[in-house]
This record gives sequence, C-alpha cells and structure tokens, in this order.
Amino acid sequence: MHIEKKIFDNIFNTVMNIKDKSKDNIKVKMDLKEICRRKALELRDARNGKFFKPKAPFTLT
Repeated sequence: MHIEKKIFDNIFNTVMNIKDKSKDNIKVKMDLKEICRRKALELRDARNGKFFKPKAPFTLT
C-alpha cells in the first residue's frame, strides 16, 4: 500500500502543479532541452536574468 500511495502522491502533485512537491522542477526542464526537444516545455529566459518555467499542458488550473 505504501508504494501505491507514493505513486499516487507523485502523479497528483505533478498534475495539480503543487510547488516543491512535484517532480517537475528546474533541473528536469533543463534536461528536456537536450533529451526531448519539446519547445513548449523548455525554460525561457526572463529579462531580469531569471528563468521562466512554463506550465505543462497536463497541469490543471
């Protein structure tokens, strides 16, 4: 049962875009540029030197 709960929590937190609990973080977004080449999910540069992390299409609002 513990494995099922952890898997559910990870999927739920990713879909609901819960900050600091989802597996969708900046390191993953940096790897997407090299591995997947999905332009819609890559980090974008902001004007102040920080990065903008766009929401994935599967997250809920």
